[in-house]
Amino acid sequence: MWHNHLNMIMRVQPSPLFSEAVVHGTTAYISGQVAIDAAGGSFEDQLDEVLRRVDQLLDECGARRSTMLSALVHIDSPGHLSSLNEIWAKWLPDGEAPTRTTVVSALTSPDFAVEITVTAALSGEGRA
Repeated sequence: MWHNHLNMIMRVQPSPLFSEAVVHGTTAYISGQVAIDAAGGSFEDQLDEVLRRVDQLLDECGARRSTMLSALVHIDSPGHLSSLNEIWAKWLPDGEAPTRTTVVSALTSPDFAVEITVTAALSGEGRA
């Protein structure tokens, strides 16, 4: 029923511990994404994979880069900030940057150099 869509919750790729994403109403919440295939590789390779994973989850939720509201980015070294900013700027649609917080922190594995969590509005054009 249309009038109940704001109360609906859709879990994307759920596991016993967490879902890769959750859609509630018109908002998608994407859990922290890390590089699985590029783990232990260069920061740039890991970031490329993480951004591909975010893209896939945005699509699966019915959102897009242009509808991202906020991003929380964890990097393992302040030395990666310049590369992050360069790649991030190319990845974002012009003029549609979300809010972003970048934190330097230890991640759950020493093989991970970057983790990104995203909140996005649904685009109205996706699957959700």
